[in-house]
Formats: sequence, structure tokens, C-alpha cells
Amino acid sequence: MITNKKNKKIVITVLLTIVLGSAFVFSLLGKNKTSAKEKELLDVLIWGEKTDLFDHIFQKFEAKYPSIKIQVSFVSENYYEDFMREQISSEKKIADVIFMKPKYDTFLSLETRGRLTDLTGEIYLDNYQSENLKIYEVNKCQYAIPFISNKLVACYNLSVLEKLNYEIPKNAQDLEKIFREALRREITPIIFGGEDEKGFYEMYIQWLMLVLRNFNQTSFFANDLQNGKVRADDPVLLEYMELIYNLSQKGYFSNKNLLINTAEAMDAFESDKAVVIMSDIWSLYQQLGDDFEKKYMPGSLVVEEGEANEINSLSFILGIDSKSDAKENANLLIEFLSTDVNEDDIELPEGMHLLNTEADENSLYKKEYDYEVYMDKCAWWIKEPFKDMTARLLSDQKIEDVIASTEELFESLTIPTYIYVP
Repeated sequence: MITNKKNKKIVITVLLTIVLGSAFVFSLLGKNKTSAKEKELLDVLIWGEKTDLFDHIFQKFEAKYPSIKIQVSFVSENYYEDFMREQISSEKKIADVIFMKPKYDTFLSLETRGRLTDLTGEIYLDNYQSENLKIYEVNKCQYAIPFISNKLVACYNLSVLEKLNYEIPKNAQDLEKIFREALRREITPIIFGGEDEKGFYEMYIQWLMLVLRNFNQTSFFANDLQNGKVRADDPVLLEYMELIYNLSQKGYFSNKNLLINTAEAMDAFESDKAVVIMSDIWSLYQQLGDDFEKKYMPGSLVVEEGEANEINSLSFILGIDSKSDAKENANLLIEFLSTDVNEDDIELPEGMHLLNTEADENSLYKKEYDYEVYMDKCAWWIKEPFKDMTARLLSDQKIEDVIASTEELFESLTIPTYIYVP
């Protein structure tokens, strides 16, 4: 009996220890939960699905500001426009900090509806080139910050080139040979993708930009457009029309060979049914993943007047949601991104660069960015005239007829005075 009592005491003691220990553990867990709850959440939205690229810099930010916890979500490229339209029309918060796609009409819609916070006067703006900032300045107020640049390129399918027994072309003659051989084998020479007809024609802007750049006309043309002086028989536009017309007549561009849906275009490219796709580095990286720069190779696309360089555009712009209730912390994050982050902190694909450092007068970025500014907003400026011009050329209309029909559209074109022109 004594033994049993002792055993009972031991059992009771053990049970008490377990219970008290558990209570202690649960109290600690409770404290941890409380601590986690006490952390201030900062919602961040990133366009595109490769949010892991930003993990390291977000971790660095949380280490610097332990009371803040970043909560990341994303919107896929194909759903971005629809998502933003829904958010603009609703009264809901999009996110505290938005890593936006530099779609200028979407940016203007957000700004016009009062959905972006005015960042004018923030000290971190000094870390960005004034030329870059002016793109997203409306009525002298700063509503977004260009954060990462992006190259628009022709991406070649190396498997297809191998089948055709060709390498990436170094001149216009090589390119023409590849295109001819591709057509002979019933392979699409070039694919453009767009979610709708408007987006599809906007892809042709890359060709217009190549022509403008070859003739060193980018700034002149932009200023003429801003001042309402552009005519459909402008020498640069004529050069563009001839390029598209010739390619269309040769069969490189035709209704048969061109795909409008982005997903279909990418599927055809990945399944070796197309030589080259026109896109940007970020979109290609998201779509092609680990195969990017292994099975595919980004490069410049040769046009009739010689080899054109790759085109710079933008990939991300930063903004703070006007409906955010955490604007102070949102500002801390943007300040952190502008001062504490460099290109060693983020694994960007080759061809993409952070824009958070003031460039030298002789910097390559500065020299190229005037062009980049125009590239990013060209579709929005030209609107219907450009779309109409391209569509008519692709439907085999004569250049003279296209000039006559487009001239009327140019005459009625008006451009808001607050749009920045380099």
C-alpha cells in the first residue's frame, strides 16, 4: 500500500509537472502570438508571380524595422489590367505599397480617381533622377516612382534556330534568310502577344521605336507630337510604314502568322512553332523560368537600316495606396528601397536594373532614359492613329491610302499638357 501511495504521489507530481509545463509553454506561445499580432502588417502587392526575387530585401527591411511585418501578394501579368480596373472602381485598399506595372493609362486612372498618395516633398525622391520621376508627375505632384528598368527584346528560340541551321542574326541579311527558311518550314517568324486587339497593336510600338532610334529622332518626334505638329507623312513615320508594309508583303507579318492572345503566342514559341517573340525581360523571365537564357536567348532585332540596340522600358513603379492606413510604414519601405537596396540585394534577370541611384551626367542610363520615357508612353500618346495605321498596313492597304486616312486622326489628336516630354 505504501508503494502504491508513493507511486500515486509520483504520478500526481509528474502530471502536475506536465500540466504546469504545458501551461507555461502555452503561455509562451500565447506571448509569441501576441507579439506577432502586435507587429504592424504592411501589405505589398507585386505585379507578376516572381515575388521570391524580393524576399531578401523584404527580410532586410524587417530586420531593420522589427515591429513591421511585410505581407506580400501578387497579381499575374495576364490578369493585371482587369484586377486594377476592379480595384480602381471599388473603395477597397489595393495594398499599402504597390509595385505597379508601368502601364501609363492604368497609372493615370489610379491618379485621377485619387487612389495614389502624393509623394511630393519626400526626402527619398532625391535618390532618383529627376528625368525618371517626371514621367509619373501630374500637375507638379509626384504619384509614383520608377524603380526598376526593363529591356524590351526579341527573344530567339535556340531550338528552332538549330533546326533551321542558323545562329542569332548579326545583320538584316541574316535575319531575312532565317525568316524565309522559317516560312518554308511553316514556322512563324515573329510573334507578338496582346490580351486584346489594342494591346496587340501596342506591341508594334517597338518597331516604331527602333526606327525612331536609328534616325536619332526620338526626342524631336516626341516634342512634335506634344506640340501637335506630327503629320502622317512625317519622314520617320513613313520609314516605319515602309518597314511594316515590306515585312507584311514578304509574309513575315500577316494575319495568318500573328497571334493576338499572349498565352497562345507564348505556347507557340515554347513549342518550337516560332523563331522569335517580341517581349520584355521581366515577362519572359516569368513565363520561361529556368529555361530563360538556356533554351532561349534575348537579343536585338535587326531592322532594315542596320542593327538596332535593345530598347529600355520600365518594369516596376512604386506607389502608396491613398486608402492605406499604414502610410508612415509604407513611406519607410520606399525610403528603404531607395537608400538601403542595391543590385546585389535582388536577383534581377540580366537586362533589368534598379533606378534608385542618381546617375552621372555621362551615365548610360541617363543617355538612354529619354528614349525610355517615350517608349513607355508612346502607345498612350498616339492612341488611335497608331493603331489604325498599323492595322491598315497589315491588311495590305497601300501606304498612300494609310497616310491619307491617318492624317485625319492625327489632326484631331490632343495630348494633355501635363504629360512630360523629354
